[in-house]
Amino acid sequence: MQITGIEKKRLSETDITRLVLARTFLYDLEACMVQRAYEDFISPADKSGALNRRFEKQFTYVDRFLPLGWHYGAVGAEEIVPESFRQKLADPAKKDHNRQHYGHVGNNFVIGSAYDLVLPSFKEADLRDAAMVGMNTAFDHDHLQIDRQRKLGHDYLGGLYAAAVMRLGRIKYGLPYTERQEKLAYFAVYWHSYPEKMLNSEMLTSDQLLQTYGESFGLNDPGSLLYWCRSELAMRGIDLADFSGHLPKEDEQLGKWLAYRLAAADKRASYAPPFLSILRTMATGEKPFINKDSIGQSLDFFLRNIKKEDIITRTIFEDIRDLRQAGMSAFEIAWLQTNKVKKLDYLLRVANCLLDGDFNLIERKFGKYISEGIYEFFREERISAGTRTILLEYLPKLLIEDPMRICPGISADLAVTIRMIAADYGQAVNLLTGKREDLIRSLTAKEISKEKFIGWLDDLIGQVKERFKVETIGRYGEVPENLPVYCATLGVIK
Repeated sequence: MQITGIEKKRLSETDITRLVLARTFLYDLEACMVQRAYEDFISPADKSGALNRRFEKQFTYVDRFLPLGWHYGAVGAEEIVPESFRQKLADPAKKDHNRQHYGHVGNNFVIGSAYDLVLPSFKEADLRDAAMVGMNTAFDHDHLQIDRQRKLGHDYLGGLYAAAVMRLGRIKYGLPYTERQEKLAYFAVYWHSYPEKMLNSEMLTSDQLLQTYGESFGLNDPGSLLYWCRSELAMRGIDLADFSGHLPKEDEQLGKWLAYRLAAADKRASYAPPFLSILRTMATGEKPFINKDSIGQSLDFFLRNIKKEDIITRTIFEDIRDLRQAGMSAFEIAWLQTNKVKKLDYLLRVANCLLDGDFNLIERKFGKYISEGIYEFFREERISAGTRTILLEYLPKLLIEDPMRICPGISADLAVTIRMIAADYGQAVNLLTGKREDLIRSLTAKEISKEKFIGWLDDLIGQVKERFKVETIGRYGEVPENLPVYCATLGVIK
């Protein structure tokens, strides 16, 4: 029997922590940290015990507080909101900004914050607030954008919304949020699009935000999420305009840290997983794989024409951007750099697919995403080991056949997840088929063979890797091998 949102809050924090740890990659993250802690603890370099104390803080954060933040963040993001919005959150046509995006940002926030070198400097109360606020904002920072399909102001007004939903969760459902956490959430979401502006810009008041952006996000439209939020609070004597995201001096360091971690997690979702990132770049607009006049050119040519609208140029542009301006930590830069390198490698592999007409790579990748999704349901104890085995035996047929026909009785959520991945697979095949025809026409017009083009692209990618290698500093540990790519729900306690 599933546990409703109201019933969930009756679980003890110990039970919530135990269940979330066991059913998510937090368990794998803990294993990575244990290994690193063991290696460093036995090292004679830690004579002062500083490293041991750092790991104690890290374990406290990951083992005790992140599971709580994950659980309550998911309840607030997708259970207490109206059903009409839940449908938007699950819309597979909006996967860049729906539950899948939130899942990726949540993954990224967990890893990025857990390995941040500033984390051990926080007190235990700060660690709890960081986890509660970080997971809540990871899961609802784009709610208003998803609801109204508008970007301008979604971050600023989204800060007010995030704080308001935390308040509603606290007073209506008994979720254990605090006024301090509300302010921190307001601040973090407000600055998540442009964290570099935190140092030189003033925050608008809630009243100013509502006057500036309220109408465009449906403040007076009964069908909007913002209207729902305001009405729910008004019934309880609370005015949206009375919220504030201005932090007391003693909370500014934590607030800025949270805003940077959320911004970094959000930006990394544009780069990872690297294979899907290539497909996302290819699907944006009507870009050719490469402009005809760019074929065979040097790296310097691409750098001089970095705004050209083709897939190779755009991928190079995304690869050479220095995201340190957005406040990424040493770890986040190093982690992102790994994805940037993989993205370039996939660019070359996709070029080979286009020219050979062999889409086995696409089938293997999406088959792997289905297998990972099946594993997530098994780990969350929503399917049995036997059902998992049966489903895996039918790969890759699950990419083209309905899962309910293959395995009647599986959960509706898993069937929806598999169908979503299969639909993305079909879209990817259609996308590559179109790009293949365009690329072949361009190479034929230039009288360039497939072998010569691939050799040139391989050399170009090597130059990009070498010239824009990012040197990173700081101590960081291993990351779980596979972070979930597709998810049926953000919550894991059912």
